[in-house]
Amino acid sequence: MALKLGSPTTERLERILIYGDPKTGKTRLATSLTPRFGDALYVASDPGSDSLSSVLNAYRPRIRPVSMEFPKGKPLTATDNPHRDSFHIACNDWIGSGVPAEWAGKPPIKTLIWDTMTATAQDILAYVATSGQFSQSAHVGLGAPGSVEHQKLPMQGDYMAAHNIISRLVDFLFKQPLHLIVICHATYDEPREGGSVEGGPATTGKATVRSFPGRFDTVIHLTRRATTSGGVGPGTAPSPSVTAWTERHGIWSAGIRSGHTTNPLPKLDLESDPINFWKQYDEKFLTASKEAVGA
Repeated sequence: MALKLGSPTTERLERILIYGDPKTGKTRLATSLTPRFGDALYVASDPGSDSLSSVLNAYRPRIRPVSMEFPKGKPLTATDNPHRDSFHIACNDWIGSGVPAEWAGKPPIKTLIWDTMTATAQDILAYVATSGQFSQSAHVGLGAPGSVEHQKLPMQGDYMAAHNIISRLVDFLFKQPLHLIVICHATYDEPREGGSVEGGPATTGKATVRSFPGRFDTVIHLTRRATTSGGVGPGTAPSPSVTAWTERHGIWSAGIRSGHTTNPLPKLDLESDPINFWKQYDEKFLTASKEAVGA
């Protein structure tokens, strides 16, 4: 095996995980990036996300969506394989031989955004269970075989297989010479025998809630709270406020790996255009990293 020697002057590739409840602005934050992130390949895994309706107009020209299309109103077949299709996206050479012809004349992409890994994990789990790769005769089936509603309920072996598939998928994503932003929904794991509740990203089952965040250099948890603006009284409507946490709070995991002794950006309230977060992120971490290398 050949050794690959690193250098402290090599440009840092971001490995970022963003997670939160529905409608907390995960997609908007992930796509409202500073110029250094360049154009982004946007993997639209959540239903309807390929419309880019959650992306601010100012950033849409830099976003190039790709989605896995499955037939509507028809049962899935052997060719409709989210396992295979996900790995095709993760392993494609998006800045070399795998660049689509439609991208001719466009700047090379610098960032890959996966929205959401939760949806991809659920699709893969359903595929593994229904394909009957593990204990086919023991699965509980719903719907008539060959019909559009036919599915088999996942069993423990299916969850283990889907977990390993997602873990391997992320391995390949990390090998891409691109900035990586993975988006997940939020969930929590409450151990059956003692221990503490742990909140984190949702992938396959709750066994990965504790382990998945540790794979990323930056983990951002988004929360929404209601604030009252314009005074108190009749006609005063609460306005939503989203906070991006980069430090653990309560049961929820978050954090940033950096050369700082303490986190200079533990949380930040997002503006309607959340590029304010990425400007602070670059100022606190990217600039400090370059100064440390120069010293």
